[in-house]
Amino acid sequence: MNFKKLALILPLFVSISMTQLQATDRITDSEPTWQDQMVSYLSTIDFDKYDDLENVMIDFMIVEGDKILIISTNEPEMDATLKNKLNYKTLSSTELEFYKKYTLPIAIQR
Repeated sequence: MNFKKLALILPLFVSISMTQLQATDRITDSEPTWQDQMVSYLSTIDFDKYDDLENVMIDFMIVEGDKILIISTNEPEMDATLKNKLNYKTLSSTELEFYKKYTLPIAIQR
């Protein structure tokens, strides 16, 4: 009798487990990466005003509340613009650590 119960319950358990795993994979695949989120924020900047710029290096960190804090850039003329557009925007990521400095290279394509 116990074998029959086990034979009926085991396939049901495996089926439910597989469904849960597939649902979890779909959820994590649809979340944008932190890089995608940064590109979305940066896309609101009019880079055409800065004709001579081709590359910008942005030093930033993540502070409490998953907020971006721009530390500095290598382009003084864009520093204020980047800080105004990015500072304290939310960045959802499990990859980035709080209060650790990161550098994001930006290649401006026209």
